[in-house]
Amino acid sequence: SDEGLAAALARLCAEGYADRLLLSLGVSSRLQLASCGGGGFGFLQRAFLPRARRHGLSAADEERITTSNAAALLCYWTPPPPPERTVRHWSCDACHRGYV
Repeated sequence: SDEGLAAALARLCAEGYADRLLLSLGVSSRLQLASCGGGGFGFLQRAFLPRARRHGLSAADEERITTSNAAALLCYWTPPPPPERTVRHWSCDACHRGYV
């Protein structure tokens, strides 16, 4: 349940794991939209984080798990370099001209 998850989140942060946690929200179907009766995109801010605060989540840990850790994760990853381009050289059997 959300209450159990909020309590577990607050407990993990209190035990020093806040720098390893990241909260995100996925809305994967229309039924999860607020206009269709679901929690919507504001669920974390409106409902889940207040529950976690009631269980002892600090403001600093809240900022860390919703903002700082996400920024650090996005800055950590760098795209790989493009692969080397394979160039084939061809030559005509009749005139022996080379082509790239």
